Amino acid sequence: MIVVEGLLQRGRYRWLQRGGLVVVTVLVLASCAGHGSSVQLAPGDVLEAEQWLVGHLDGQAMANLHVVVVRHEDGTRTSTTATHVVLQRSLLGREFTISMRETNRLHEDADGMVQEFTISQEEMGRQISAVGTVRDGQVQATVHRSGESQEVHFRLADDVVLLGQEGMQRRMVADITRVGERMQVHSLGLVQGRLVVMDAVLTCTARDADGTVTFDMRLTQMPQMTTTVVVGADGLVRSMHLRLGPGMEFTFAPAAGPARLGTAALSIMELVTVRGPAPRADQNRYRLLRTALEQLPEDAFQRVDGDLLLVTTAPRDWPLEDPQSLLVAEPHVETDDPQLQAWVARVLGGRPAVKVPLEERIALLIAAVQSRLSADLSIGDLSAAEAYRAGRGDCTEYSNLLTAALRIAGIPARVEVGFVYAVELGGWGGHAWVSAYDQQQGRWLNLDAAYPNVPRSCYIRTGSVGGEHGATQQRLDQGMGLLLGQTIEVVP
Repeated sequence: MIVVEGLLQRGRYRWLQRGGLVVVTVLVLASCAGHGSSVQLAPGDVLEAEQWLVGHLDGQAMANLHVVVVRHEDGTRTSTTATHVVLQRSLLGREFTISMRETNRLHEDADGMVQEFTISQEEMGRQISAVGTVRDGQVQATVHRSGESQEVHFRLADDVVLLGQEGMQRRMVADITRVGERMQVHSLGLVQGRLVVMDAVLTCTARDADGTVTFDMRLTQMPQMTTTVVVGADGLVRSMHLRLGPGMEFTFAPAAGPARLGTAALSIMELVTVRGPAPRADQNRYRLLRTALEQLPEDAFQRVDGDLLLVTTAPRDWPLEDPQSLLVAEPHVETDDPQLQAWVARVLGGRPAVKVPLEERIALLIAAVQSRLSADLSIGDLSAAEAYRAGRGDCTEYSNLLTAALRIAGIPARVEVGFVYAVELGGWGGHAWVSAYDQQQGRWLNLDAAYPNVPRSCYIRTGSVGGEHGATQQRLDQGMGLLLGQTIEVVP
């Protein structure tokens, strides 16, 4: 179930890509429904459960979900959840197809505890996988991404228990017996190529006389997303509803097999409701919910003014205490990559960066990024070096590559995430862009290679990328949650 949430989050706009491919397996599919199945079983194996669900958006099929649970002769079980999502996106007259797959295979012992796992993701030909074990509270795994492998080892928190399909079903039956009761569950997931522990809270909201139970589920890491699951007395899912904001509801229902995908369309302007006149170029005041206003960062361009957010195009004094922190290499901006370094040197005409005026350096680098990358809303979340080699991407790739280029050229820079107002679309969309720091003048600069010539007053920043903040798409996801489903009002 949560794997579907993660896939949808990646596919919704670009914001939904890589927000978190989260895996708690399909929590409530555990009764036998395998008649006529094509699943191949080894001698001694028993097919305990098999179910297809098809997801729809506005009546169009957009996802297939296949769950299989097999009990082995020694009492252990293997559950496999395979999800395929296909969505159409259009932006400024261009059409893009997003195709994403994820397969999660969990091997659990006789008590329902996960012992081994394999998570594989594929998005537009780009593959990431994690293979590992769970023993005595220790997770050991190998993550494969972009032709490289990384060993990952970490200890689970004392209150974290990783249950497989059967173990999860047992706990649900034993621990949730009345309306209002809650249960916290945990799982391993791949988020931006990193293996992380995800957790969700299940709340029983209804229990019918025929044994049908309804649960609401929320991911702690993405509280803006709500899933309602209806489970029959036979343990099979009757329906699932994923709500991601106003008018953004995905419905899943049981099916005899997979559906033909490829016609479901998704708008990028449904993140928030627009109210008031269009934003001005010099300065704007935005009315937001107090809970969101209190969590938005202040910087040289935006600050809280009473019960409003004031955003200006002309920056105020906001010194950068440690410019060096925005010049170093990070996972999403590989300033130490020889190919990127050689590219920046060519862009600057072989001249030392310090010999090229700041404005010229910036103009050359923005033009180089725009020339190097072609817009592609279907691409996965790529780092600067990956984007350079792929030659395509959307706002996150443009921002990662521009930030790396600026840093290589000696200009402190970071990737920013939040919302931008698109005049031609009349709405707000999730976006990533770049802030650079002019050390000579002591001022911040707002730069955007993906969506240029937009005044800073038409952006709302929700966070920055780098250091302990996580990767670009992960930060963008987190920031979207602050305003998702809310109203942004321009106050004249």
